[in-house]
Amino acid sequence: MHLRNYKYSEFPGMPQAWEVEKFSLDEVNLLVGQNASGKSRVLNTIVALSMFLGRAQPMTWRSGHWELTLSDETNVMIITLDVEDGKVVGERLTLNGNDKLLREGVGGGSLWYEKQQEMVEFAIPETTVAMIARRDSLQHPYLEPLFAWAERIRFYHFSTDLGRQTLHLVSPDTKPSNFDADGEVKAVVDPNAVVEQYSSGYQKFSDPFDHAILADLASIGYDCEDVAAVHAEGMPFIGGNLPIMLQVKERDLAVPTTQFNMSTGMFRALAIIIHLNYSLMSGIRSTILIDDIGEGLDFARSKSLINLIIDKCRDSKVQIIMTSNDRFVMNEVSLEYWHVLSRSGGTVSIFDRNNSQREFESFKYLGLSNFDFFTSGAFRGPVIH
Repeated sequence: MHLRNYKYSEFPGMPQAWEVEKFSLDEVNLLVGQNASGKSRVLNTIVALSMFLGRAQPMTWRSGHWELTLSDETNVMIITLDVEDGKVVGERLTLNGNDKLLREGVGGGSLWYEKQQEMVEFAIPETTVAMIARRDSLQHPYLEPLFAWAERIRFYHFSTDLGRQTLHLVSPDTKPSNFDADGEVKAVVDPNAVVEQYSSGYQKFSDPFDHAILADLASIGYDCEDVAAVHAEGMPFIGGNLPIMLQVKERDLAVPTTQFNMSTGMFRALAIIIHLNYSLMSGIRSTILIDDIGEGLDFARSKSLINLIIDKCRDSKVQIIMTSNDRFVMNEVSLEYWHVLSRSGGTVSIFDRNNSQREFESFKYLGLSNFDFFTSGAFRGPVIH
């Protein structure tokens, strides 16, 4: 399933109150706004929810109210989750208009049981999210797509090193393996585990995985003829394990370039390309969040990387949500993918072609840049000449 509508708020009526008004999302999305407008914070709230649902993490949020819609080709799921003082005080899940879970107040509620074909009452600890606590693929199979969505969210902070200083450790006594007990390639959750992600991808897809990575690198200006995970020579064993690193062979250089010798921008691009191709080649629905896309890259490569991501995700099973306040990035990404964040106090309003179609459609006839659309405030209403 993919995220179609989203709304979030916390600490209502208090000085620290903060709210993101409801907005709609498509397959490709770019959140734009000034510094401190809430771009990163929106992504953080989505990730937090995925951690509670997909990885059964304990409730650490003091206050939060989530409202979201997920859908695929056949189903529409609407979820609400209310947390106050670290306690779950409300949950509701409807599937195609039918209530499947209802919870009001702390503790108990009712949940649809498939075998009995009825809603059955339950009582659970007040700090527990019922949707994950009652996971049962036989009695509650309708919850599985929700868990799959949450488990398949990946969040990358492009302004960080994205794992450039992180190695993959393998036992020297066995062939390096990234397979789980069932013989499946393990999912890599840690965004910094790019070496492990590459190793998993190569074990799963073999040479086509390398070919996709090299083609994407070439499309953004890095002409490489080989990519590989190799022993980090000269580095000691760590906890008895062999350290593995990434390297690429640039066509105009005599020797490979290791991840430690790559420029920060080059490694960030390589990391995103590896993670993205793994998701695309896996052929399963997933959601990728990238904060500050293009940060640290020169203009040409930043533009090329963003266009590459959009082209690869546009008609795929991967939903992409990126953020930026870089004028060059904003000028290169079509307004059809934009969601403009405008914050007033603790309230974030979001303008896009779904809720401001006239403003977005009319601006393209003025002959100005996308960045002008942002700085002029034209997304709020007609531009006055």
